Amino acid sequence: MIINKKINTQFNSVVSNVRKTSELVDCSGASVFIIHNDNIVTEEYWGKHSKAPDLREIQEDTQFHVASVRKSYIGFAVAYAVYEGYIDSIDDLIVKYLPANSMPIFNGTTIRHLLTHTHGLKSINGEIHREFTPGINWSYRGVGIDMLTQIVKSTTGKSVAEIVADNVFKPLNFTETGWLVWRSK
Repeated sequence: MIINKKINTQFNSVVSNVRKTSELVDCSGASVFIIHNDNIVTEEYWGKHSKAPDLREIQEDTQFHVASVRKSYIGFAVAYAVYEGYIDSIDDLIVKYLPANSMPIFNGTTIRHLLTHTHGLKSINGEIHREFTPGINWSYRGVGIDMLTQIVKSTTGKSVAEIVADNVFKPLNFTETGWLVWRSK
């Protein structure tokens, strides 16, 4: 894939929103990089790596610890599975794609519920419980993320990491990606 650089003002509202959000959450720096129709249309950097004095400015080669970005990767992998026909619809019940001995507690839960954190499932000491009826409320729970990765793997035969690498990182010639593990002292 060849990506050209054609900076324009079409996405200025996105840049403005990210700048405003970065100020609201009091972060030290941020960036916006948008590819649209195989063109880099927006590329902006501001701030520093930390609020400590004399630190490097945010720039093209800055690496960010983005934590919850994995949900975007998982969403992409699910979209890939739908696009390629491995999953019929995100409105399918998850029991269609989970092992035959799936727990009855999963009944009524769709892939969309998992993607939007409206599944109502909660893991307590490794046991899954129903917190609320699917689609009625929202709650961020890792059990949904785990089930999505399992569904992607079982339907496509590939992990989320393999799908993202093959369809995003490699075509864009990303040379360095990975998870950073932050440990407290």
